[in-house]
Amino acid sequence: MASPLKSVSNAISATFDAVGEVGHMAHSAVAVGTEYVDNRATKFRVADQERVSLELAEELQEIQDKLEADEKLDSMYEHVQQFWPRKQGSSLPNKLRE
Repeated sequence: MASPLKSVSNAISATFDAVGEVGHMAHSAVAVGTEYVDNRATKFRVADQERVSLELAEELQEIQDKLEADEKLDSMYEHVQQFWPRKQGSSLPNKLRE
């Protein structure tokens, strides 16, 4: 016949084992969720940088086209650049400004 102390010990041990398994499963679920969110954040960051780069390139091209079509506008644009003291000239690439 098993002693009452041994039965209590087994019950406590089984409870802790079950709690440990639940904790492990919860940890695994959190790890999967974290991986999912991290991957989506990386996807968004990369795709967003590409979209913004394309949008900026399109806007700069539009500006460049206007400046190339109008010498007076181009001259005024160069003059206006001095109003921004921290700015080092045009944001347009040099090869487009020539």
